[in-house]
Amino acid sequence: METETRRLVALLKLILAVLDISRKEVARRMKMNPSYLGKVLSGVSRPRLDHVIGICLAIDLEPAEFFHLAYPQRSQPGSHVLKQIRELFGGPYPPPEPEAPDGAIAEEQTSRSAPPVSPPPSSPLFRLTSTQ
Repeated sequence: METETRRLVALLKLILAVLDISRKEVARRMKMNPSYLGKVLSGVSRPRLDHVIGICLAIDLEPAEFFHLAYPQRSQPGSHVLKQIRELFGGPYPPPEPEAPDGAIAEEQTSRSAPPVSPPPSSPLFRLTSTQ
């Protein structure tokens, strides 16, 4: 297993320990075989991205929150690829959620099934995604 994958699995295990949630309980919530989840968390089997997301959702942790814990905002400017992608998107992608008035949570932020965000019309990606 790659170093980065091991690091993410270790973070998942740490979060489960801090929250005092057993692997068996997570597997039950995910409707997954506890033995398989044990293999994933012990490094015997490689975790799939949908399993990482499923574990997050099973413990009421938004996947974005998990990845923010794993990859906190960096002070470094980022790679040249990141810069190119940001230029293509015309800014951060997806764009930040608008804040609701009076500190209320926007309705879109409370739904996990929000529609995907399209690139801005000024972006070259808009032409690519709007024709598909």
